[in-house]
Amino acid sequence: MLISGLLAFLLIPSGTVLATTTMAMSPRYSRSTILICHPTNRFMITQDEALKEDIGQFYTVLNPALGIVSRCEKDARCNILPSMFSFAGTYANIQSTVPNGFMMKIDSNGNYIEVSTLGLKTAVYSGVCKISKM
Repeated sequence: MLISGLLAFLLIPSGTVLATTTMAMSPRYSRSTILICHPTNRFMITQDEALKEDIGQFYTVLNPALGIVSRCEKDARCNILPSMFSFAGTYANIQSTVPNGFMMKIDSNGNYIEVSTLGLKTAVYSGVCKISKM
């Protein structure tokens, strides 16, 4: 189970930790576990249509210990989003702490779906998250 050993940190926008939650801990994971997520599908949705698009060359880095999500280009330029991590059953739920239209859900095998708004369009990504070897 990929996600089950992560700690979830609920953060207020100032970055102060309010509470933490844990799921069953596994020796493979620690508070500093970092996941890298690569999309395999992308759909762009407007009020008129939903189109499958090229996924581009980006990845998402999840760092629950710091409460951040980084959306990175292939050249390692990243946008950093302060985020909340919480768990419901076998799923990790992630959303930005500032209202910018980003949320993500990951299952215990590392499969994920991400929803981001881009203006009045919505991008829906799916793919797989793996433990970082950084």
